[in-house]
Amino acid sequence: MRTVLGSLLALAIIGAARDGSGAPRPDTPPGAADVAPPAAPAPTRVRLALSPAAASFMTDLRVRSLLDVELEGFLPLGEEVTGPLDELSVRVYIDQPEGASVVIQVQAPGRTLTRRRVEVTGLTWDVAARFAAIATAEIVRAELQPLRARRAKAHKPTQGELEAADRARARVRIGAGASSNVAWSGPISIGPELSLGHTTPWVDVDIAARAAFAEGETRVAAVEAWLSLGHTMLMTSWLRLEVGGGIGAGTMSRTEDAEDLHDGFGHAAGRIGVGARLAPETWLAVRLEPGTIVGGPTTASGGRPLEGGVLGLALSIERAIPVEGPRAPRK
Repeated sequence: MRTVLGSLLALAIIGAARDGSGAPRPDTPPGAADVAPPAAPAPTRVRLALSPAAASFMTDLRVRSLLDVELEGFLPLGEEVTGPLDELSVRVYIDQPEGASVVIQVQAPGRTLTRRRVEVTGLTWDVAARFAAIATAEIVRAELQPLRARRAKAHKPTQGELEAADRARARVRIGAGASSNVAWSGPISIGPELSLGHTTPWVDVDIAARAAFAEGETRVAAVEAWLSLGHTMLMTSWLRLEVGGGIGAGTMSRTEDAEDLHDGFGHAAGRIGVGARLAPETWLAVRLEPGTIVGGPTTASGGRPLEGGVLGLALSIERAIPVEGPRAPRK
C-alpha cells in the first residue's frame, strides 16, 4: 500500500510541474528555446550517472530500474555510466547538493543543457527515486521532440532605407512667393508668383503664373506663364539642391511719354536653387534664374529696349503632397 501511495503522489507532483502542453519546464534561460540548434542524428541510448550524495540516498540501482521502466519503448538505458566518446547518447546526471532537493541535468546531442530541480523534502528514498526517474524520463522525451522552426523576424528598415523610400514617392508641389527680374537695359521688376508642380526622383515639372511690375522713368507691367523642367537632389534631411531651366511667354505693357506700348514676349532661363525644410513636407526655396527676354513693347523708333539678358530671383514657400507610389517599409 505504501508503494502504491508513493507512486500516485509522485505522478501528481510531476503532473503539476508540467506546463499546459504537457511538456516539462526546464530551468533554462528565457528565449533559449527560440533559437533552433543545428539538427543532429537521433541518439541510440541514455547514459545515467548519479553523484555520490544522490546514490547514497536513493541508490543507483533503484533509480536505474525505475528509469528503465519509464523509458521502455522509447530509448534503452545503457548499463554503464559512460560510453564511447563518439556515441550518440542522451547524458543524464542526477545530483543532490542538499537534502531538500534533487537536481537533474539532461543533455541530448545538438541540444542545450536542461536542468530541473525536484523537491524531495520529507520523502522516503524510494519515493524520491520515483520522482527522479519520472522527471528524468519526461525531460528526455521533451528533449527529443522535433524542433519547431523559428519564425523569422521582420526586417527593421534602417533610417537610410526609410529616407530612400520616401524620396522615391512622387509628390504634387504647390507654391506661392515672389519673383524679381533685373534686365540689363531696363528697370528692376518684382511681383507675385503661384506655381503647381509634379516631382519624381528623376524629374520635376512645374507650371507657374507670374506678374511683374516696375516703376521708374517708364512704368512696366507684365503677366507671364512659365513652364520649367528640373531635378531636385536631397543633400541632407533638411537641405536640397535644384537645377533645371524653363521657358515662358506673356504680355508686357510699357508706358513711355504718356504712351502705352503693348506686345508679347518670350522668356528662357536656366535655374539653380536651394531649399530648406521648414516642416516634414514644407520647404522654403530660393532660385536664381539667368536668362534672356525676346520681344516686348517697341518704341516709336522700332526698338525693343527690354529685349536682352535678364537675371531672375524667385523666393517661394512650397507644400509637397505625396501621391501614390513606392512607400517606406513598415517598421
